[in-house]
Amino acid sequence: MQYNPTQRMSYQSPYQPPQTNYPNFDYYQPDALAPARRAGLLMYVMGALLILSSLCCGGVGAMLPQVIARSRIRSASCNIRCLS
Repeated sequence: MQYNPTQRMSYQSPYQPPQTNYPNFDYYQPDALAPARRAGLLMYVMGALLILSSLCCGGVGAMLPQVIARSRIRSASCNIRCLS
């Protein structure tokens, strides 16, 4: 069998040809920023909760000396009554 350069062997290509029809993508979707809006809203809610909890902790810290003073007065008065 002799080699003939004009006669070519046709093998099926293992590669797929590129697809030319791209799916339609709408760049102006109304919901494109929805995840960012939800994240922004969550940040505002978490910030409000953080401010409320810090005010609560500050209020308890401000009242703590008064509560300790009252408990000392009560324990002192109980000691005086109990000793009499």
